[in-house]
Amino acid sequence: MKRIICLIAAMMLAVIPLSACESADADSESQVSDSTSDTSSDSSTAPEIAVNKYFIPRDEAIEIMNGFFERRSNVTLHFMNTADIEVDKKHTIPDNSDYVLVTDEALKDCHSIEDLKAYVETAYTNNYAEKHLYPAYLYEGDDGKPRFMEYNGNLYLNEKTASTVAGSIAEINYDTFYVSNYNADENLLQVKYDEYIPDYSGEGKDDEWSYTYCLTLIKEDDVWKLDNAGVLMTSNGGFTFESDTRL
Repeated sequence: MKRIICLIAAMMLAVIPLSACESADADSESQVSDSTSDTSSDSSTAPEIAVNKYFIPRDEAIEIMNGFFERRSNVTLHFMNTADIEVDKKHTIPDNSDYVLVTDEALKDCHSIEDLKAYVETAYTNNYAEKHLYPAYLYEGDDGKPRFMEYNGNLYLNEKTASTVAGSIAEINYDTFYVSNYNADENLLQVKYDEYIPDYSGEGKDDEWSYTYCLTLIKEDDVWKLDNAGVLMTSNGGFTFESDTRL
């Protein structure tokens, strides 16, 4: 009799853990089912993520500025720096030999003044160009004559008023770069950053300058263009100059 009781007890102990595991598996399956159901429900009712039209990532703003700087350099080299524009001196405008044919590869699509303006306005808005660039580099040179003229479907340059614009040796301090204003609806981006010109003499002279720029860019035809530039110039000698300037 004792043996029969012990055998029955052992069989009950063997059954209890199995029943517990089956119960746990059932609970787990129920939880998975509930979780799947909740996920499905959440995905169907998840709210759309709102886009902040007043925010732009800093890296994206820097990328925009780098694109602008590249286009600005092209305009400086092939429009403002007229002394280095490639020309054919054998071809001139009749009765106006000061004007020679422009053959520069960068200006191959410029056959008129309007074409030339379109080239300049790949980097600058018309508003900025009319205020800061065209008066000095297009409409009138040192001799009072226009720097460029169109004739017979081609563009000509006045060699007598050719000018050279020195390249910038300023270094941008990207640690100071930040977005001061952005509006996606108005296609507006304003940034501030510092530049400085090192004292390469190594003598610690009072000719080292730092610049704080505040640039306003406007997006036109899917291209970001400079519309305004303010600069605060400071020397290590204590001199300060503030201007709305050409850039």
